Amino acid sequence: MNCNRIEKNILSEFSQYNDQAITELLMDSPEASVFHTPEFRRVVAETFNDAPAYWVYTYDGRIIAYFPSFVRKQAAGTVMNSMPVSGAYGGVCTLSPLDDQDKDKIVNLLMQDIIEHAEKNHWIAFTVIPPPHACMGSEYRKSIEPDFVYDRFTQITDLEPELNYKPSVRNHIKQAEKKGVQVETQITAQNLKAFYDVYCANMDCLNIRVKPISYFDNIIKHLIPKGMAKFYLGYITEEKTNRLNHRKMIAGLLVLRFKETVISHETVMLREYKSLSGTSYLLDAALRDSKASGYKWFNWGASSSKDSGVYKFKKAWGPTDYNYSYFTKIIGKINRLKEIPLEQIKQDFKWHYVAPYQVFNSENAASMPPAN
Repeated sequence: MNCNRIEKNILSEFSQYNDQAITELLMDSPEASVFHTPEFRRVVAETFNDAPAYWVYTYDGRIIAYFPSFVRKQAAGTVMNSMPVSGAYGGVCTLSPLDDQDKDKIVNLLMQDIIEHAEKNHWIAFTVIPPPHACMGSEYRKSIEPDFVYDRFTQITDLEPELNYKPSVRNHIKQAEKKGVQVETQITAQNLKAFYDVYCANMDCLNIRVKPISYFDNIIKHLIPKGMAKFYLGYITEEKTNRLNHRKMIAGLLVLRFKETVISHETVMLREYKSLSGTSYLLDAALRDSKASGYKWFNWGASSSKDSGVYKFKKAWGPTDYNYSYFTKIIGKINRLKEIPLEQIKQDFKWHYVAPYQVFNSENAASMPPAN
């Protein structure tokens, strides 16, 4: 490939033609995920009011590479993330016919363009988060020369063989059936509010910042009509003193779907109903549904460590561990970042990953992504 023939653009506004051409690339690209799609871009842009900056490379009139990102501009400076939502991936998508050497060239060229753009516009920092199925981590590391690398892992189930759970998981599913847990997948304004109440209660217990309800509204608006998201809602029927039955939501699961992969994006429950195993019942329903619908992979999302209870819970379902990394580049001198008050960083760059804890010399440092 002659790199001199590549035409480069940074898109901040999008037309139907742009989105159609980008979608065609994504359907062909082995690195693509739901987070790269125009539909998810609309979710983020309308929820968080960040400015999209999408690098698009064309060759002989055809898009051959694409890199989505969002830029947060504040008085303290500018930060870019390849995707500013916890649990989301970014990174470069390329056409599948390109060989590994050409893909490495494109990643290198694109990362150098981003660094040049960042320096020219006096950004504070930027972070690139390639998905675990993109086998170009070493090229990102070489091209960016990151100041910080945050190594993470996720767990992924291969849906093509028969599902193989440990006995403890099967027992939880049977217990949920015995206790009368019911599953619904139809989302309405009323049960979205109930889901959001369960979500907020769950995040509060975990001390994780909650996303605004508009985030889920926008997922319903932009992803569900395209079949790219699905809710699984767990209910029980409680008998009240007046002998009227009351259906109560005790657990919820939101999955995102694109091409061959389903991603567990939010798994939540009411802690006081944990013994009913509602989340296990919903996850089993989602796994079986995904398999029956022809999906090949179920991504469980990241865990904080392999010693955590969340990791061990997921491991009992039989997934395989996959590694990925956050690559962070500080623009200019790092002392500039340290001079910004921590509370200002946390407020100005909410939802964006800025830098790891040690930069801010505080256990409560800004923008470390939650493990979900």
